[in-house]
Amino acid sequence: MIIGLNLPNYGRLGYGDAIIAIAQTAEALGYESVWTNDHVLLPTSRPEPFEKVLESLTTLSYLAASTDHIRLGTEILVLPQRDPLLVAKQAATMAPVT
Repeated sequence: MIIGLNLPNYGRLGYGDAIIAIAQTAEALGYESVWTNDHVLLPTSRPEPFEKVLESLTTLSYLAASTDHIRLGTEILVLPQRDPLLVAKQAATMAPVT
């Protein structure tokens, strides 16, 4: 069975040390992948747990430098709110060199 884990790149655990610890623990436990959430614009009427959301692709880049073999991905990427050429370049930068 292949199992992935949703990283909390938001809320109380949405900071660098916590997400690295979670991703490294998931990798050590044999999880196949970790995934981030993507929200560019958030309603002010629902601050918890999304009062602070780390940018998804930047978070994955940060994790790529701190993990060895676990796969990284976004659950959702709100492309209409982003420059598609920049997203392509960001994704290609994170892709493993083979």
